[in-house]
Formats: sequence, C-alpha cells, structure tokens
Amino acid sequence: MGLGVFLWATALCGWDICFRRLPNLLTLPAAMVALVVFPGSWWGASWALLYLGRGIGGGDAKLAISLGVVAAREGVVQLLLVILLASVLSLMACVVFRTRSVPHGPSMLAATFLLVADI
Repeated sequence: MGLGVFLWATALCGWDICFRRLPNLLTLPAAMVALVVFPGSWWGASWALLYLGRGIGGGDAKLAISLGVVAAREGVVQLLLVILLASVLSLMACVVFRTRSVPHGPSMLAATFLLVADI
C-alpha cells in the first residue's frame, strides 16, 4: 500500500507542476477511498471547504478531501497543522522561485506526509 500511495502522490505532484491541474482520475477515487476506509474521519473533508471561492482550483479542493480525512484520523490539531504547513510550504516555494503562484497540490501532499506519516 505504501508504494501505491507514493506513486499516486508522485503522479499528482508531477501533473500539478507540469499542467497546473490535478486530474479527477487521481483525486476523486482517492477521496472516495479515504471516506470509505476511514469513515470516522469524514469531517476532515472540511479542508476542501476552505478552498471554495478562494481562487484555489477545484483539483486542490478534491485532493483536500482525501488528505483531510487521512489527517483527521490523527485529530483536529493535526488536521489544522497540516493545513497550515501546506500553506507555508506554498508560500516558501513562491519565495524560492520568485513567483506569485505555485501549484498547491505538492505542498498539500508534502505537509500531509510530513505530519501524518509514521516515519
């Protein structure tokens, strides 16, 4: 399962960096799987609500469902820390690359893996 998640995350990061979009083919099934596998953490999908109408893409909102559910398994504080770290990572990437916008998906994935993964 770990290798599958790694490959999924790598594909999402690559796609978002290259095309500035997250494909439904990778985000929607992951959201459904997360909601089925972790039904007690469904409230983590609320991360997606933060992105509605904020200039952040629909792909990021769909990715936030699965990542939010996974982070919510660890608790409210962990979910809030993942959301905060994802934003900080995106802002740091803007500074490093001297641009006003970067794909947010890689930061979301990195934050979730850094704060939730048992490494």
